[in-house]
Amino acid sequence: MRTTLSAAIIFSILLIGCSSVPKKQLISSGSGNFSIEKYLKKELLTNLLADVKFDSTGKAIWKQNPNDTIQLPVSFDGNCHTNIDTVMYFSDVNQRKCAAIILTTYSYIEDSEDSTKTMIADCRSCGTAIGIALISENEDKTWKLYAFEKRFAELGYFGAYRLDKMGYYDEQAQPGKISLVKMGDRMTALKLTQGIGGNMGSLNGFESFYTIDQSHLKERGIPLLFNYDYYNSQIFIEVSDEPMVEKTEMKQVKGNGEYDDIELQKSGNKEKIEYYSYSVKKAKYIKK
Repeated sequence: MRTTLSAAIIFSILLIGCSSVPKKQLISSGSGNFSIEKYLKKELLTNLLADVKFDSTGKAIWKQNPNDTIQLPVSFDGNCHTNIDTVMYFSDVNQRKCAAIILTTYSYIEDSEDSTKTMIADCRSCGTAIGIALISENEDKTWKLYAFEKRFAELGYFGAYRLDKMGYYDEQAQPGKISLVKMGDRMTALKLTQGIGGNMGSLNGFESFYTIDQSHLKERGIPLLFNYDYYNSQIFIEVSDEPMVEKTEMKQVKGNGEYDDIELQKSGNKEKIEYYSYSVKKAKYIKK
Protein backbone atom coordinates (compact mmCIF):
# COMPACT_ATOMS: atom_id res chain seq x y z
CA MET A 1 0.00 0.00 0.00
CA ARG A 2 1.50 3.34 -1.00
CA THR A 3 1.76 6.07 1.61
CA THR A 4 1.10 9.78 1.21
CA LEU A 5 3.15 12.19 3.32
CA SER A 6 2.29 15.72 4.35
CA ALA A 7 4.59 18.59 5.38
CA ALA A 8 7.50 20.29 3.66
CA ILE A 9 9.88 17.64 2.33
CA ILE A 10 13.46 18.16 1.24
CA PHE A 11 15.49 15.31 -0.24
CA SER A 12 19.27 15.51 0.10
CA ILE A 13 21.20 13.05 -2.01
CA LEU A 14 24.61 11.78 -1.01
CA LEU A 15 25.73 9.07 -3.40
CA ILE A 16 27.32 6.37 -1.32
CA GLY A 17 30.93 5.78 -2.31
CA CYS A 18 30.94 8.55 -4.93
CA SER A 19 32.84 11.41 -3.33
CA SER A 20 33.01 13.32 -6.60
CA VAL A 21 29.25 13.77 -6.64
CA PRO A 22 28.08 16.72 -4.49
CA LYS A 23 25.02 16.77 -2.29
CA LYS A 24 21.94 17.73 -4.24
CA GLN A 25 18.62 19.09 -3.12
CA LEU A 26 15.83 17.24 -4.84
CA ILE A 27 12.69 19.02 -3.79
CA SER A 28 11.88 22.47 -2.48
CA SER A 29 9.42 23.09 0.31
CA GLY A 30 5.73 22.78 -0.43
CA SER A 31 2.43 22.32 1.33
CA GLY A 32 -0.44 19.89 1.33
CA ASN A 33 -0.41 16.15 0.63
CA PHE A 34 1.53 14.57 -2.16
CA SER A 35 2.88 11.17 -3.13
CA ILE A 36 6.63 10.67 -2.77
CA GLU A 37 6.83 8.19 -5.64
CA LYS A 38 4.92 10.50 -7.99
CA TYR A 39 7.26 13.39 -7.35
CA LEU A 40 10.41 11.25 -7.42
CA LYS A 41 9.53 9.93 -10.85
CA LYS A 42 11.84 12.47 -12.43
CA GLU A 43 13.68 14.17 -9.58
CA LEU A 44 15.30 11.06 -8.11
CA LEU A 45 16.24 9.47 -11.43
CA THR A 46 17.70 12.74 -12.70
CA ASN A 47 20.04 12.87 -9.71
CA LEU A 48 21.05 9.22 -9.72
CA LEU A 49 21.54 8.58 -13.43
CA ALA A 50 23.60 10.36 -16.08
CA ASP A 51 22.24 12.71 -18.78
CA VAL A 52 18.65 11.63 -18.29
CA LYS A 53 15.83 12.37 -20.67
CA PHE A 54 12.24 11.25 -20.17
CA ASP A 55 9.81 9.82 -22.69
CA SER A 56 6.05 10.40 -22.72
CA THR A 57 5.47 7.54 -20.26
CA GLY A 58 7.93 8.89 -17.68
CA LYS A 59 10.72 6.37 -18.29
CA ALA A 60 14.27 7.66 -17.81
CA ILE A 61 16.26 7.29 -21.04
CA TRP A 62 20.02 7.43 -20.48
CA LYS A 63 23.36 6.04 -21.63
CA GLN A 64 25.37 3.88 -19.27
CA ASN A 65 29.02 4.68 -18.59
CA PRO A 66 31.03 2.03 -20.51
CA ASN A 67 33.38 1.77 -17.53
CA ASP A 68 30.54 0.95 -15.15
CA THR A 69 31.10 -2.49 -13.63
CA ILE A 70 27.35 -3.07 -13.27
CA GLN A 71 25.91 -3.70 -16.71
CA LEU A 72 22.29 -2.96 -17.51
CA PRO A 73 20.07 -4.00 -20.44
CA VAL A 74 20.47 -1.77 -23.51
CA SER A 75 17.41 -1.26 -25.70
CA PHE A 76 17.05 -0.95 -29.48
CA ASP A 77 18.00 2.75 -29.39
CA GLY A 78 21.32 2.14 -27.62
CA ASN A 79 20.01 3.56 -24.32
CA CYS A 80 18.99 2.19 -20.95
CA HIS A 81 15.29 2.58 -20.08
CA THR A 82 14.80 2.84 -16.31
CA ASN A 83 11.65 3.47 -14.30
CA ILE A 84 10.51 3.63 -10.70
CA ASP A 85 8.58 0.38 -10.36
CA THR A 86 7.45 0.32 -6.73
CA VAL A 87 7.86 2.38 -3.55
CA MET A 88 7.49 0.58 -0.21
CA TYR A 89 7.74 2.13 3.25
CA PHE A 90 9.13 0.64 6.45
CA SER A 91 10.54 1.59 9.85
CA ASP A 92 14.14 0.66 10.60
CA VAL A 93 15.61 -0.56 13.89
CA ASN A 94 15.84 3.05 15.11
CA GLN A 95 12.18 3.63 14.20
CA ARG A 96 13.07 6.01 11.39
CA LYS A 97 10.67 6.19 8.49
CA CYS A 98 12.37 4.69 5.41
CA ALA A 99 11.44 3.95 1.81
CA ALA A 100 12.65 1.28 -0.59
CA ILE A 101 12.37 2.64 -4.13
CA ILE A 102 12.55 -0.21 -6.64
CA LEU A 103 14.00 0.56 -10.07
CA THR A 104 13.52 -1.59 -13.16
CA THR A 105 15.53 -1.44 -16.38
CA TYR A 106 13.94 -3.28 -19.30
CA SER A 107 15.28 -4.27 -22.69
CA TYR A 108 12.99 -2.86 -25.39
CA ILE A 109 12.88 -3.95 -29.04
CA GLU A 110 10.88 -2.57 -31.94
CA ASP A 111 7.65 -4.41 -32.63
CA SER A 112 8.22 -6.54 -35.74
CA GLU A 113 4.66 -5.83 -36.93
CA ASP A 114 4.63 -2.10 -36.18
CA SER A 115 7.95 -0.21 -36.06
CA THR A 116 6.27 2.72 -34.25
CA LYS A 117 5.71 0.50 -31.23
CA THR A 118 8.12 -1.17 -28.82
CA MET A 119 7.89 -4.19 -26.55
CA ILE A 120 9.91 -5.71 -23.74
CA ALA A 121 11.73 -8.83 -24.88
CA ASP A 122 14.71 -10.92 -23.84
CA CYS A 123 15.69 -14.58 -23.55
CA ARG A 124 13.47 -16.98 -21.60
CA SER A 125 15.81 -17.10 -18.60
CA CYS A 126 16.62 -13.36 -18.67
CA GLY A 127 14.86 -11.30 -16.02
CA THR A 128 14.29 -7.63 -15.34
CA ALA A 129 17.31 -5.77 -13.98
CA ILE A 130 16.28 -4.74 -10.45
CA GLY A 131 17.86 -1.68 -8.82
CA ILE A 132 17.09 0.13 -5.59
CA ALA A 133 17.36 3.49 -3.86
CA LEU A 134 16.98 3.49 -0.07
CA ILE A 135 16.10 6.71 1.75
CA SER A 136 15.44 7.59 5.38
CA GLU A 137 13.67 10.49 7.06
CA ASN A 138 15.71 12.72 9.36
CA GLU A 139 14.44 14.41 12.53
CA ASP A 140 13.95 17.67 10.64
CA LYS A 141 11.68 15.87 8.15
CA THR A 142 14.29 15.93 5.38
CA TRP A 143 15.13 12.70 3.57
CA LYS A 144 18.55 11.33 2.69
CA LEU A 145 19.74 8.55 0.42
CA TYR A 146 21.74 5.93 2.31
CA ALA A 147 22.13 3.24 -0.36
CA PHE A 148 21.78 3.01 -4.13
CA GLU A 149 22.36 0.23 -6.67
CA LYS A 150 21.47 0.46 -10.35
CA ARG A 151 21.28 -3.32 -10.47
CA PHE A 152 21.61 -5.87 -7.67
CA ALA A 153 19.35 -8.68 -8.89
CA GLU A 154 17.27 -10.06 -11.77
CA LEU A 155 13.67 -11.16 -11.62
CA GLY A 156 11.33 -12.77 -14.13
CA TYR A 157 11.49 -14.26 -17.61
CA PHE A 158 11.65 -12.88 -21.14
CA GLY A 159 13.02 -9.62 -19.67
CA ALA A 160 10.07 -8.88 -17.34
CA TYR A 161 8.78 -9.99 -13.95
CA ARG A 162 5.28 -8.47 -14.10
CA LEU A 163 2.58 -10.04 -16.22
CA ASP A 164 1.48 -6.67 -17.65
CA LYS A 165 5.03 -6.08 -18.91
CA MET A 166 5.69 -9.46 -20.48
CA GLY A 167 5.90 -9.27 -24.27
CA TYR A 168 6.09 -13.04 -24.32
CA TYR A 169 4.40 -15.39 -21.89
CA ASP A 170 3.67 -19.09 -21.49
CA GLU A 171 2.54 -21.31 -18.66
CA GLN A 172 6.17 -22.10 -17.83
CA ALA A 173 7.03 -18.46 -17.07
CA GLN A 174 4.97 -17.19 -14.17
CA PRO A 175 5.26 -13.55 -12.97
CA GLY A 176 7.33 -12.63 -9.93
CA LYS A 177 6.71 -10.42 -6.90
CA ILE A 178 8.58 -7.84 -4.81
CA SER A 179 7.66 -7.24 -1.17
CA LEU A 180 8.98 -6.35 2.29
CA VAL A 181 9.09 -8.75 5.22
CA LYS A 182 10.04 -8.39 8.88
CA MET A 183 12.79 -10.80 9.96
CA GLY A 184 12.30 -10.25 13.67
CA ASP A 185 12.39 -7.12 15.83
CA ARG A 186 15.58 -5.65 14.37
CA MET A 187 15.42 -6.12 10.62
CA THR A 188 13.24 -5.58 7.56
CA ALA A 189 14.24 -7.42 4.39
CA LEU A 190 13.36 -7.03 0.74
CA LYS A 191 11.92 -10.25 -0.69
CA LEU A 192 12.09 -11.12 -4.40
CA THR A 193 9.87 -14.04 -5.42
CA GLN A 194 10.72 -15.62 -8.75
CA GLY A 195 7.67 -17.17 -10.39
CA ILE A 196 7.91 -20.78 -11.43
CA GLY A 197 9.51 -21.13 -14.85
CA GLY A 198 12.00 -23.01 -16.97
CA ASN A 199 12.17 -25.35 -19.94
CA MET A 200 13.64 -28.62 -21.16
CA GLY A 201 11.73 -30.58 -18.53
CA SER A 202 12.99 -28.51 -15.59
CA LEU A 203 10.97 -25.94 -13.62
CA ASN A 204 12.12 -23.83 -10.69
CA GLY A 205 10.85 -21.09 -8.38
CA PHE A 206 12.81 -19.36 -5.63
CA GLU A 207 12.74 -16.55 -3.07
CA SER A 208 15.65 -14.26 -2.21
CA PHE A 209 15.88 -11.93 0.80
CA TYR A 210 18.10 -8.83 0.81
CA THR A 211 19.29 -6.58 3.62
CA ILE A 212 17.93 -3.02 3.35
CA ASP A 213 18.09 -1.70 6.94
CA GLN A 214 20.94 0.81 7.11
CA SER A 215 22.25 -0.57 10.40
CA HIS A 216 22.86 -3.92 8.67
CA LEU A 217 24.57 -2.58 5.55
CA LYS A 218 28.24 -3.11 6.34
CA GLU A 219 29.62 -2.42 2.85
CA ARG A 220 28.47 -1.05 -0.49
CA GLY A 221 25.82 -3.07 -2.20
CA ILE A 222 22.61 -4.81 -1.18
CA PRO A 223 23.73 -8.04 0.55
CA LEU A 224 21.89 -11.31 0.04
CA LEU A 225 20.47 -12.36 3.37
CA PHE A 226 18.92 -15.72 2.51
CA ASN A 227 17.52 -17.62 -0.47
CA TYR A 228 15.87 -20.95 -1.14
CA ASP A 229 13.98 -22.84 -3.85
CA TYR A 230 10.29 -23.21 -3.06
CA TYR A 231 9.64 -25.33 -6.16
CA ASN A 232 11.72 -27.75 -8.23
CA SER A 233 10.58 -30.29 -10.77
CA GLN A 234 12.37 -32.38 -13.38
CA ILE A 235 11.25 -34.94 -15.90
CA PHE A 236 13.55 -37.87 -16.66
CA ILE A 237 12.03 -39.39 -19.80
CA GLU A 238 14.09 -42.56 -19.54
CA VAL A 239 12.60 -43.18 -16.08
CA SER A 240 9.06 -41.78 -16.21
CA ASP A 241 6.84 -39.22 -17.94
CA GLU A 242 5.80 -37.92 -14.53
CA PRO A 243 7.93 -35.07 -13.10
CA MET A 244 9.86 -35.47 -9.87
CA VAL A 245 8.58 -32.54 -7.79
CA GLU A 246 10.02 -31.06 -4.59
CA LYS A 247 8.19 -28.24 -2.81
CA THR A 248 9.54 -26.27 0.13
CA GLU A 249 7.58 -24.17 2.60
CA MET A 250 9.40 -21.45 4.55
CA LYS A 251 8.33 -20.59 8.09
CA GLN A 252 9.64 -17.81 10.32
CA VAL A 253 9.79 -18.74 14.00
CA LYS A 254 10.85 -16.73 17.04
CA GLY A 255 14.58 -17.11 17.62
CA ASN A 256 16.61 -16.83 20.82
CA GLY A 257 17.61 -13.25 20.03
CA GLU A 258 16.04 -10.33 18.18
CA TYR A 259 16.00 -12.06 14.80
CA ASP A 260 13.58 -14.71 13.59
CA ASP A 261 14.82 -18.21 12.81
CA ILE A 262 13.87 -19.90 9.55
CA GLU A 263 12.51 -23.39 9.03
CA LEU A 264 12.38 -24.96 5.59
CA GLN A 265 9.88 -27.83 5.37
CA LYS A 266 10.73 -29.89 2.31
CA SER A 267 8.28 -32.32 0.76
CA GLY A 268 8.49 -34.55 -2.27
CA ASN A 269 10.68 -37.56 -2.70
CA LYS A 270 12.29 -37.02 0.72
CA GLU A 271 10.66 -35.08 3.53
CA LYS A 272 12.91 -33.16 5.89
CA ILE A 273 13.21 -29.89 7.82
CA GLU A 274 16.20 -27.55 7.65
CA TYR A 275 16.87 -24.90 10.32
CA TYR A 276 18.61 -21.54 9.83
CA SER A 277 19.49 -18.71 12.20
CA TYR A 278 20.81 -15.20 11.65
CA SER A 279 24.55 -14.71 12.16
CA VAL A 280 25.42 -11.17 13.26
CA LYS A 281 29.07 -11.79 12.42
CA LYS A 282 28.37 -12.98 8.86
CA ALA A 283 25.34 -10.71 8.41
CA LYS A 284 23.25 -13.47 6.86
CA TYR A 285 21.30 -16.61 7.68
CA ILE A 286 23.33 -19.78 8.11
CA LYS A 287 22.27 -23.39 8.48
CA LYS A 288 22.21 -24.74 12.05
